[in-house]
Amino acid sequence: MRSSRSKMETIGFIISIPATVLGVLCLLDKINPAFLGVVVVMSAVSYFLCGGISYAFKAMMKIAKFGWLVIPVFPFDIITGVIGFAFGFYILLLAPAFFTGKKYFENDQVQLNY
Repeated sequence: MRSSRSKMETIGFIISIPATVLGVLCLLDKINPAFLGVVVVMSAVSYFLCGGISYAFKAMMKIAKFGWLVIPVFPFDIITGVIGFAFGFYILLLAPAFFTGKKYFENDQVQLNY
């Protein structure tokens, strides 16, 4: 029998799926950008319920480091690092299903082993 924590994680993962779909549609300008606020709230709720924010921050920092290392010349490396960090933050807010899904299915594997 699953605990209440698992139910919260399931609800968080289910919330993250439409948040990701709406985020991608906002990114492609297929829907009104006013839905961006709804996407941010849904992302925050899914990260709160399911977790996965640590995975998202690790991915965001990897994107920023990659942007920083692409151009190793002084003024441009800072600019590319900041742009990479902003892109990573944008992915963190608009695609929570990837990170909450990783957390959700990782916990599912742990529960199956025990």
